[in-house]
Amino acid sequence: MRKTWKTMIMASVMAASLVGCASNPEQSVVKEKNLDKVLEQAENTEDGAVAYEDVEKEIENYDTYETHIQDDDLHVTVDVNAKVEIPKVDQLSVYRVSQKELNEELLHKVQEVLTPGIQLYDGNVAEQDTKADIARQIQYTKQMIADLKVGKDDIPDEETLAQYKEEYQNQLTQAEQAYEQAPDKLTITDYPSDNTLHSVEKLADANPDDNFYQWEKDLNPTGEIYYGVNDGANDTYISVYMQNNENYGNCIRYCKNKNMYDSQAKVVLTSPGAHDAISYEKGKEPDWEQVMGDTSGITPTKKETCNLSQKDAKKQADELIDKLGLGDFECTEEDYCAQLYSPLKGDDTREYRSFYQFIYLRNLDGVIVDNTAGQKLVDEWRGDDYVKKMWDSEAIAVAVNDEGIVEFQYGAPISIDETVVEQSNIKSFEEIKNTFEEMVVIENAPTEDTGKSVIDVTNVNLVYTRISEKDRFDTGLIVPVWDFEGTIVNEYGMEQTGNILSINAIDGTVINRTLGY
Repeated sequence: MRKTWKTMIMASVMAASLVGCASNPEQSVVKEKNLDKVLEQAENTEDGAVAYEDVEKEIENYDTYETHIQDDDLHVTVDVNAKVEIPKVDQLSVYRVSQKELNEELLHKVQEVLTPGIQLYDGNVAEQDTKADIARQIQYTKQMIADLKVGKDDIPDEETLAQYKEEYQNQLTQAEQAYEQAPDKLTITDYPSDNTLHSVEKLADANPDDNFYQWEKDLNPTGEIYYGVNDGANDTYISVYMQNNENYGNCIRYCKNKNMYDSQAKVVLTSPGAHDAISYEKGKEPDWEQVMGDTSGITPTKKETCNLSQKDAKKQADELIDKLGLGDFECTEEDYCAQLYSPLKGDDTREYRSFYQFIYLRNLDGVIVDNTAGQKLVDEWRGDDYVKKMWDSEAIAVAVNDEGIVEFQYGAPISIDETVVEQSNIKSFEEIKNTFEEMVVIENAPTEDTGKSVIDVTNVNLVYTRISEKDRFDTGLIVPVWDFEGTIVNEYGMEQTGNILSINAIDGTVINRTLGY
């Protein structure tokens, strides 16, 4: 199976940008979908629609799909030398799906498999600072102030220097005030977890001074959460987090490391895949410059190692998927990754650990459901209201090193509610290919007149993808789509790898993954 998931910081944002840079949107065939019309076309045998078996025969003529497109007006060059892959099934169908709420049954199963015999405690307690924590922050801030000078850290003049000093001094004052109120120590074992999902609103209302619960309420006012951690024994820090979130989606995470409780274990965004991580070749140094500016001082940690083979790591990941009852998922990507440790409070040391990461996507009756090219997203002002909602890609990520399973993440689960069209008709590949050659330039043209895009398409795959109507973040359809994948290189040599264009196999329209249709 081809790679469909790129492991790096801001991966989903970068992938979305691959399909969102059209300079001529009025020519686009990205159209708001009426799902009833899509269903009508799935059952239609006219307007060029053919049965799946006809497409199978057609694809036999395409050992590879090759073409060259040059558009000097839009500054786009496209080279296609792609293997065309289709699933080995008798038919393609259309399914109605919805966001699936997670329950305590899965929570307890994850705990049973990944934290057997380990007592968990209320995670919000681990978020609170002790005097020792704040003392480190105070010392760090004082050092930052002492190091400030013109000509360093983008400080061009005395005026800017004064602004920096004022900002850091405010932080220092706040930290010194917090120090007076902070407890000398927190005994986390005094707060055993009840291993139960709770209403965020009720937790926040019952704990008005708890910053963690108030933060959760701001982002998940109508949802549920569970957040548990171990006691940090043997310098092993485990976090288990589950959320049902109407605005950002549902997820469950298990994180373990030898440094501290993972600060990203409880983020509301549901994209699976290790945060602050990049894939790299084992035995070489990670290229941190691809995701950050200042890469000085980043060193491998001595706290964790990754000497096991990829085969043994994959075996552990597969066994986990099986034990959790997630056998409908298939591994579609394997990577060797480096991940930055979250820095200790008041410490600027930068270390990374390594692990193998495996991405699993749903296999629905023999066809992969692949939404990893983007996420359905609304992020805008609508009148006096600011609306931010997201429906991310359903996927599972498992990370393994010599410590065993160090991360398990399951994000944006869906429920297959109904088979709406048992045998869907689709457009011929010839028609899809013509649409691609017409639209790939328009949909990927640079936004600046002086820019340019060089596109290489290396894979063409027929998969399932979730689509939904505008502003619907609860239900949608799983439909067959053609994914054209490869790389885009701009005039500065910056390369992005992933989805180039997705075309609905039923009606032949371009799918914008961020819009969700």
